Amino acid sequence: MENKICTKCEVEQDINSFYIRRSRNNQPKSICKKCESIQKAKPIEIVPDLDGEIWKDILGFEKIYVVSNMGRVKRIMHRKNPTNTIMNTTLNSNGYHRLALTVNGKGYDRILSILVATAFIPNPENKPQVNHLKGKDDNRAESLEWATAKENIDHAWRTGLSKPKFGVLNGKSVLTEKEVLEIRSSKLTATEVSKLYNVNLPAIYKILSKTRWKHI
Repeated sequence: MENKICTKCEVEQDINSFYIRRSRNNQPKSICKKCESIQKAKPIEIVPDLDGEIWKDILGFEKIYVVSNMGRVKRIMHRKNPTNTIMNTTLNSNGYHRLALTVNGKGYDRILSILVATAFIPNPENKPQVNHLKGKDDNRAESLEWATAKENIDHAWRTGLSKPKFGVLNGKSVLTEKEVLEIRSSKLTATEVSKLYNVNLPAIYKILSKTRWKHI
């Protein structure tokens, strides 16, 4: 049986321990299969913890993904996919940070704040939502709390995180600011204005009395 010395590890091995170069007259490669696999392996980056950072398994993804009290997620080292890097998040249509967790080739969409709250914040009253105390970009455990839908909405209005939309910014508006000003300055009767702008009469009265479109 023919032997060959690997130029990488310098160990003499059976020729079957080398891959064959099909494009070069079936000649064996200069380094052995073991050295080639090591050479092609992804480098493992050890991510340092933040000050006071604690990691816990993600419920349902134990021994695969972990989440920290600082709002970070990483896939723990696995022999088939050695990685320890922090996962990037994207924003969903509601502005919440989301990420996809993959198990056996299947992806699962998860909201970051819910992962953090589930791992680090007790929920004895089984409240259904996670409230951001300092805005949706702060996903640290200390900036989250479990809440009812009403508590979540009340907090958003109280802190100014949600603001009312006036005029054309309101998706239900059928008039423009220019048209509202025209209505208020019109010499026509309310009934005539109602027909002209195809707006019901009570709405015209509210515009004229400035109980609606109060911002202009």
